[in-house]
Amino acid sequence: MDGFQKRRERTQENILRVSLELFRERGFKKVSIADIALRADVSPVTVYNHFNSKETLIREALKYLSEGILEKYQEIIKGDKPFLEKLSMIVFDKSVLISQFQGELVRVFISDPDLHDYYDSMFNNEALRLMSDLYNEGKKKGYVNPEISIDAFLIFTEILRQGIYHYPSLPDRLGKDPELAKQLTAIFVYGLNG
Repeated sequence: MDGFQKRRERTQENILRVSLELFRERGFKKVSIADIALRADVSPVTVYNHFNSKETLIREALKYLSEGILEKYQEIIKGDKPFLEKLSMIVFDKSVLISQFQGELVRVFISDPDLHDYYDSMFNNEALRLMSDLYNEGKKKGYVNPEISIDAFLIFTEILRQGIYHYPSLPDRLGKDPELAKQLTAIFVYGLNG
């Protein structure tokens, strides 16, 4: 890769990072290309040269975010933390994510078919493999009932994932009540019977 291409990629990544910062702070609607250009220390023309439109920039920024989250989950699952802590970190990280972006994240994901397809493809190809690894670790360490199949675990995880998207106030509740996070993790792992 030549120097021009490296600079282009660095500029593009900087614009994506800055865009995500601003979108988290103000939401998608209230951020302009000029705001992004100013914070990224580039011209608005540079932003348009890389992304063509604000809609394309939002889509690419959210893909960039999704890839970063996937890498984070890979590190958590491959890390040496206890199983329950890993599980809690992954499950409740999603609820924290939803509370960001001024509550607009789910709407943007749902309203953009390309983004929705990209996310579903990533989930089906990569995230399911990671969740399978987590399931196998939990089963090996005695946290997962041996009678519960991987299919049942993955379906339940998907139900939980979809449910969290529809409960945007959950992160605030968990922040105010850490015991609630422990209890929800216990229900996830042990059911109501404990």
